[in-house]
Amino acid sequence: MAIKESNVGAIAEGGVSMIDWELAYRLGACISEVHTVEAQERAQLDRRTVRYRRERPRVDVEGRKFILVDDGLATGTTARVAIAALRRPAPVP
Repeated sequence: MAIKESNVGAIAEGGVSMIDWELAYRLGACISEVHTVEAQERAQLDRRTVRYRRERPRVDVEGRKFILVDDGLATGTTARVAIAALRRPAPVP
């Protein structure tokens, strides 16, 4: 089962995630498979965060106006996860 290409969920920094378990089950994915893919994707996210941000801290968006763009908006899951991640307080350096 290729659940990576099926958009059964989304992840973001800070451990934020959202999984559409109903869709995963309909696609025949088992719980362990979903968790394995999530762990692989989280490792990739962590590598990209280090690569792109380098030593800079996460920008604190509290009290700021900004535009959130989701270039692949289909189910809204990635946008909801991005919003949840942005609502989390930035870690104190």
